[in-house]
Amino acid sequence: MKRAAMVTGMKSGWRLNWWECQDAPVFKHALRNVLLLGPREWHSQVQGNGLSDNYRHGQMLTVSLVEDDDRDRELFSRYISGARGLRLVSVYATAEEAVRRFPSEKPDVAFLDIKFPGMDGIECIRRLRQIAPALCTHFIILTGHEDSHLIFDSLRAGAHGYLLKDKTVRKSLLSAIEEVAAGGGPMSPCVARQVITYFEIEARPTNSLTDKESAMLRDLREGLSYKEIAGKLSISLNTVRKRIRTMYDKLHVHSRKEAVNFVQDRPSPPADLAKM
Repeated sequence: MKRAAMVTGMKSGWRLNWWECQDAPVFKHALRNVLLLGPREWHSQVQGNGLSDNYRHGQMLTVSLVEDDDRDRELFSRYISGARGLRLVSVYATAEEAVRRFPSEKPDVAFLDIKFPGMDGIECIRRLRQIAPALCTHFIILTGHEDSHLIFDSLRAGAHGYLLKDKTVRKSLLSAIEEVAAGGGPMSPCVARQVITYFEIEARPTNSLTDKESAMLRDLREGLSYKEIAGKLSISLNTVRKRIRTMYDKLHVHSRKEAVNFVQDRPSPPADLAKM
């Protein structure tokens, strides 16, 4: 009950810039693990790996990096190598190398980009998370891509965090390692905002659109004018306006742009969420 109350309070508090306060890791941890994984899976993950215990006991954490850009690879390697309490055990330029080497190296934390010439970082995480016995590695996406579909695909594959390169300096990178080691789910603020926006949209009470309204919404998305829609459907312009107003009311939007974005901008829901 106490945890549930905390999550609710943090969600409302987020609008008041919780990201900058000291409780931000707690909020993002609740967001990642409770909303995306579900309470049961979150509990099993926390209880099932020894990374948090190692961190609390002051043991050195091992870190790996998978990055094909030479400049980024050198920069982030330097961030990690110079940090107290961390040991950079491996750096790879391809996801295939990580899949081959991680099972024996067993790094505590691994940073991966998404886009590679061969296998991408999301597939790499997916394959490594399927290994039995399970690796205790915590995977954090470190990329320049903030597309919502990539964010959710990464989390579905088993990523524990998602950071944007241009928002990640040495301090924030090391903080992400500290946060994930403590059981959290580090995310760049704009990434976490996208995740929250998705769930806010999901929570909106909406009435189902009729087939005619859905067809009209597709026409709006394709850029047709009201007059063109009226001609296409052989109905009056006034009828088109009435139907669109009704559709807007159902979607709780006020313009063509908002209606189109309501459909276009929503990523596919996480698979685990559908079971909650």
